Amino acid sequence: MHDHISHQIHGNDQFFAWHRRFLRHFESLMQEIDPDAVLPYWNWGTYWQNPYSDPVLSSSLFGGNGRPSDNCVMEGAEARWGRNYPTRNCLTRKFRYGASTGSFWPMRAVRDVMKTSKTHAQFRSRIENGAHGIVHLGLGGDFETMWAPVDVLFFLHHAMIDKIWAEWQSRDPQRFQNVDG
Repeated sequence: MHDHISHQIHGNDQFFAWHRRFLRHFESLMQEIDPDAVLPYWNWGTYWQNPYSDPVLSSSLFGGNGRPSDNCVMEGAEARWGRNYPTRNCLTRKFRYGASTGSFWPMRAVRDVMKTSKTHAQFRSRIENGAHGIVHLGLGGDFETMWAPVDVLFFLHHAMIDKIWAEWQSRDPQRFQNVDG
């Protein structure tokens, strides 16, 4: 679904709201298996200078870079995962700078955007093209495509983006109603 309507949900006023609904749908599917399940967010701002040192990208959690020969993720919870979309293949990651994702955005930069963005359009553009995009580009592989939801980290990353949007909305009650694009 994300891939098929990518042009309708990126680069415009639909970005935050559509992804929020997509996250909620995924969480509700998780809750069909375990009613107590909740979708956590990945606070990539904690290890923004060196994301590869983040425990989330360790072999004990989601694994890191893909194998050099084919970019297949070979460690962590997603080790040796196959995907059926858009073609049959392994789940891939190909860090932006070989062995490194490069830096992500520090939370102080995110807070600066929250303080200085007066409209939804300003905020959306700065977050979507900045803090959001740098994580997709840094992890590379499938994460850099519009079929990125094949990687569970997509949902944790977007939960963080949604948290940032919710915090920005909470600073002015009008922001819960107004979506200008």
